[in-house]
Amino acid sequence: MEELLRRARLTDLYAVALSPRAQRILRQSVDEDCSLAEIAEAEGISRQGVQDALRRACEELERMEAALHLAETLQKQDTLLESAERALQAGDTVTALQSIQTIQKLWEDTIGV
Repeated sequence: MEELLRRARLTDLYAVALSPRAQRILRQSVDEDCSLAEIAEAEGISRQGVQDALRRACEELERMEAALHLAETLQKQDTLLESAERALQAGDTVTALQSIQTIQKLWEDTIGV
């Protein structure tokens, strides 16, 4: 399950940089939960061709994440936002503000500001 969520997040972030065919195959796999056979039929290629295309696309997504770290940054942001929300619910505005400031710093570091 964790791997599927990671693949979905990487697809959302980086699929636009892939070829249109790789995007279609990846979206069918990730978003539509199609089997290799279903994708093969839709694309007019073999199941092995689909499997190879998915492997290559996923490798490329991982290369982009290794270079840009956007999924990692988003995960950290999600954790900090949850912390801020809990702090606000508890009436701890100082901790909530610290979490928000940490998010700002996180993105500044990520984009090189």
